[in-house]
Amino acid sequence: MEKIENLFHAETVKLLKLFTGNHKFLVPDFQREYDWGTGKSGEVTTFLEDIMDAKNSDYIDTYYLGPIITYQENEDSNSPHILIDGQQRFTTLILVLCAMRDLLKTDEEKDPEYKDFKDYILFEDKSSARRADREVHQRLNLSNRDAQLFIDNLSSDSFDEGEYENLEGAALKLEKAYSHCLKYLKANDFGIASDVNEALDYMNFLLDNVGITWITAKNLDQALIVFERMNDRGKDLSISDLIKYNLFTGKTIEELGEASAEINTRWTTITKNLGKIERSKYPKMDRFLRFYFLAKYKDKGKLNTSEIVNWVKDPKIQTKIKIKSAPLKFVKDLEKNIELLKNITEAKLYSDNEVTIDSLVRKRSFASDVKQHIPLLMAASYAKPSKEEYEKLCNAIENLSLAIKLTKGQWNTIEEKLAEWCKQLRTGIPIDEFIEKYINREILDRVDEMSFAMKNLESHNRSLRKYLLLRMEVHLRNRAQIPVEWYDWSKDGVLEEEHILPRNFLDESIPPNTSQDDLLNLVWRFGNLTILTPKPNGEGSNKPVKAKYDQKIFSKSVYYLTNLIQNDSIEYESESKKGHNRILRDFEITPIELTKGYWTEEQILLRENTYYKIFDEIFFGKIKETNRKQIIKPI
Repeated sequence: MEKIENLFHAETVKLLKLFTGNHKFLVPDFQREYDWGTGKSGEVTTFLEDIMDAKNSDYIDTYYLGPIITYQENEDSNSPHILIDGQQRFTTLILVLCAMRDLLKTDEEKDPEYKDFKDYILFEDKSSARRADREVHQRLNLSNRDAQLFIDNLSSDSFDEGEYENLEGAALKLEKAYSHCLKYLKANDFGIASDVNEALDYMNFLLDNVGITWITAKNLDQALIVFERMNDRGKDLSISDLIKYNLFTGKTIEELGEASAEINTRWTTITKNLGKIERSKYPKMDRFLRFYFLAKYKDKGKLNTSEIVNWVKDPKIQTKIKIKSAPLKFVKDLEKNIELLKNITEAKLYSDNEVTIDSLVRKRSFASDVKQHIPLLMAASYAKPSKEEYEKLCNAIENLSLAIKLTKGQWNTIEEKLAEWCKQLRTGIPIDEFIEKYINREILDRVDEMSFAMKNLESHNRSLRKYLLLRMEVHLRNRAQIPVEWYDWSKDGVLEEEHILPRNFLDESIPPNTSQDDLLNLVWRFGNLTILTPKPNGEGSNKPVKAKYDQKIFSKSVYYLTNLIQNDSIEYESESKKGHNRILRDFEITPIELTKGYWTEEQILLRENTYYKIFDEIFFGKIKETNRKQIIKPI
């Protein structure tokens, strides 16, 4: 193993050394574009103020600016120093030099000091004996074409700030940063119109008293090693940036050729498209890479975001994902998966425009923190299941999410299993087999807890209660072949939870021989809950149950689940009538009659048992077809 001291050379130098001689610097394609801000607390402002504070301090002789990391692809002295770290600071220094140069311009012959600034920003290659053959080089070269064009023009004698009105992206940020530097220096009375000596004192301090650690590595791979180690192995860095750097290791920029620019362009497109995806809090770049690697490549064990970089460094993994052998192909595949991610987060199947994953639409309303379903659905898509199979998988994942939510569990309890599940799905395991072998097994382990949870629904978890009721509503309608009335129930004012026995106790609602404590327990029982649209709910709110019956509040509801409370005026077409009768038979539902005008504990528990039977079927299929005993135990 190569000794660490052989990986790089480090030297603390004055800034003057960077900006004299034939030193030229190149920001490679894989680096971020210039993005320093110019606001009150922006990086450019802080940068300028820190240097000014250091200059004006009686206690600071040398101000340390931090490190830069570079390497050269050959030992030729004319070869550019390729910036791996420090490009934002270095670029800003160039902008400061340009701003100071422009403040020292005169209408007459240029001052010697002005000519010095020109040599800091540009330099003449003096390797040729004949002056006529000498070339003028830009001190800094950027990968972004528009940004470089701005820098080229800024570096020239004829630069006119007023010409730039339609800039965008990195070029616009450069222009704003330059203008900010110019404004800042003017505000400090620098420039030919004020005190030239003061301006030169500032520049002398900048060049002679500001130090920087210049770290030079032998090649790109070693430069990246140093970069990672200096940044605590990437813990405080963007994982996606480190992955992006790995695309370029093992090859020189010349070897990558045009692919280098294409990789950078596609990577930029990927990050932009991620920002456009619905519920974009899920697919941040680092998290997306985790989803992608889990879905497509990870076979077993966890893959936390913080572990991605080290995982990718494994030679076997690098061979598998082709991040070094075929970096452009790798990035193109990332692009394809961004589109897949978009369709999943928007509840669409693959690339068609039809909303098909309605289960996941519903799920997001009660479990918006759940995101582990994304790599599972990505993995499944690689095997190209049918639309019906894919939707069946979505419903199974939804059921598991519900089971975890009900039992106050966390998806991280099965994180270790996600990679194995993804492997099974992407290699084409039959969906029914996968659901039975993996998903239902996890649900079965939670059955007792789920049953307890539904009997003891917490009063503050209103969204979960509404979700449970709507799941039953949609299931029963589909089962009975009654057209599903689809509502965007996640919005306020569309669906309301109704307590059949009212929460605010009225004397006429209290059954005989029932205490206040008994009532409190009954009100929040699952069997005492149903759903109404806002208008009927308003009409029936806190009324005695008998009054709700007499006004047919339940039978007039648009919700089938609620109709079943008062099943005396429901009319259906022939097929729906048959389906309705099957519902009554299979779940042993009879119209509930009030006991002497009261809604009693017996009736609440009877309805609760019906709910349990419905959920047993939702989770485990048709009871009679599977010949399965009821899983969710009745009271």
